[in-house]
Amino acid sequence: MQFTGQQLLTIARTAIMAAQDRNYLIDLESFLKDHKGEKVAHNFQWLSMWLNLNLNHFDEKLLITELEMYKNGDYQPDTKYRTRNYEQTNTELMTKAIYSTKKKHQ
Repeated sequence: MQFTGQQLLTIARTAIMAAQDRNYLIDLESFLKDHKGEKVAHNFQWLSMWLNLNLNHFDEKLLITELEMYKNGDYQPDTKYRTRNYEQTNTELMTKAIYSTKKKHQ
């Protein structure tokens, strides 16, 4: 497979659990064609770097997908959720800021 977020998150969870018990070397092999970093974490620093690289890579893929969906008119997130005091959530504020800025620059 090229890439799946579910596979990446499964490996990350398993690796974090192993790190809690200090069970190094940690196997990070995903068998995905699109991956970042080493296939083994020798210590916490290596695992931390792997997590940063791969979670940022995953985040980039999500953002690119959302942007493409937005361009096609398919991305319509439901941001109607309100807090107990009926204030805007962080997601609502961020969504408005991102898309109002993009509209200004188009």
